Amino acid sequence: MTDLDIRLTRCFAGAFPDLRETQIPSATVDNTASWDSMGALTLAALIEEEFGVTFGDDVIGSLRSYAAVRAELAKSIPDAAVQVSGR
Repeated sequence: MTDLDIRLTRCFAGAFPDLRETQIPSATVDNTASWDSMGALTLAALIEEEFGVTFGDDVIGSLRSYAAVRAELAKSIPDAAVQVSGR
């Protein structure tokens, strides 16, 4: 698991506490009941704080899955895909 995944999973857990950690990598708007407009804003705020990035409204609306969020972050953060050992 990469540092990006560890930190992003923590953000998702904060925004969607009903998800088990094993469910987070496959989380989408369609399979996460609490991923409504407030959930999306909470998630965006947690990610922005954790990673020091800012998402525009157009980007926030397009982030409809863990995979989409991760891909967007990987574009913004240098060395985001570096593997972290021992975690």
